[in-house]
Amino acid sequence: MKWFNVFIGFVIATSMAFAPSLMFDATTTNIDYSESNGTFSVSSKIFTEQLESTLGMKATESGFDAAADKYFKSNFTIYVNGVKQNMVFSGRKDSPKVLWLYYEVDAKGVKSIKVTNRLFFASFPEQQNIIKIDYLGRIFSSILKKSADTASFDL
Repeated sequence: MKWFNVFIGFVIATSMAFAPSLMFDATTTNIDYSESNGTFSVSSKIFTEQLESTLGMKATESGFDAAADKYFKSNFTIYVNGVKQNMVFSGRKDSPKVLWLYYEVDAKGVKSIKVTNRLFFASFPEQQNIIKIDYLGRIFSSILKKSADTASFDL
């Protein structure tokens, strides 16, 4: 019995050593409504390495913010009451492995919201984009994938 346990332990250890490393490609975007301002604050957490790879430039390079803003706006869209909204870039925050992109969206008289998020789908086939909406204390969320890149909510 002792040799059997040693053999099983060896098989498990060997298979784990040669198993492919797990990679989890995901963004997280929070969309928070401010009733006093009539705006949505959008904050998107993105792995720095993913964005640098997609843009072909380092986050420290000149022009990175403009390139990141252009990429984000071409792959992330918010519709309020069926109307596409203009997103205004309000900044970014860096940490060692992730960066946060911040946007503001005017939104008064909100009855519905639709979010399309195609970030990184072209480069990373297993990409998942998590969205969370906080509207007047009510929370809505969805996980978007390449095959289903849009979520709609009646508020």
